[in-house]
Amino acid sequence: VDLPVALDKLRSKFGIRKVMPEGGGTFNGSMLHEGLVDEISQVIVPVVDGGGTEVTGVFDYPGDTPPKATATLRQVSHKTLPGGVNWFRYRVVDKGGG
Repeated sequence: VDLPVALDKLRSKFGIRKVMPEGGGTFNGSMLHEGLVDEISQVIVPVVDGGGTEVTGVFDYPGDTPPKATATLRQVSHKTLPGGVNWFRYRVVDKGGG
């Protein structure tokens, strides 16, 4: 799927200007790689799941590991929620740094 074309079609045909992708690490990494991510909302819950090595990360960058950060983030907000949960919002300030 050509992600920029798909998003352009959503905008032109349906007027959709914002999307909240909820894919896995591969989809999220592809969106980030294409420079299509403006903001990241991350919730950290104080639990450990014990996942194995086959578990993907939040952003799995396609291809070889980039020589430097894939994107630079700037914290926009932080809230501490009940139960020690932390909610961070970040603005992507440098897209596709790899």
